[in-house]
Amino acid sequence: STVIMACGGGKTVVASKIAENQKFLFVAPSISLTSQSALVFLRDDPSRRAIIVNSDPTSAVDADGKDAGVPVANTFEDLDKYPDHSVFTTYASVHKVLEAGLTFDVIFGDEAHKMVKPGQQGQEIWAFETPIVWMTATPKYSRSKSSTSMDDVSLFGS
Repeated sequence: STVIMACGGGKTVVASKIAENQKFLFVAPSISLTSQSALVFLRDDPSRRAIIVNSDPTSAVDADGKDAGVPVANTFEDLDKYPDHSVFTTYASVHKVLEAGLTFDVIFGDEAHKMVKPGQQGQEIWAFETPIVWMTATPKYSRSKSSTSMDDVSLFGS
């Protein structure tokens, strides 16, 4: 499925509601967006068990610079300590989650339009056998056979 909403329209809040009572993977293009999204999800449900996977050990801080209490991992070995946690990561680090062999009830792909670029990091997201909810404010469509297009329902749903 694809959620298309304007910037600031509440895509992350919608994802948080869809994710209620589920183990999920949330993937975004940047460390800051990943961290910001984790804070929204945890604000909506402080009992959620989550981990952030990226290269910045300081990424689990709130807007005031206070530790948000979310563990941060950088290797798939670190993920072994949190098998029942939902995961927030970047497209650049999603391969670490795949290597850890974790499974999820649902995956959220934020800024989905970034995934249409040839050679874009994060192509491993399609290796999970899990439904993906793609989210974007700016869908990208292509008629080129060498480029991915968001109207390809086999990749982005409908």
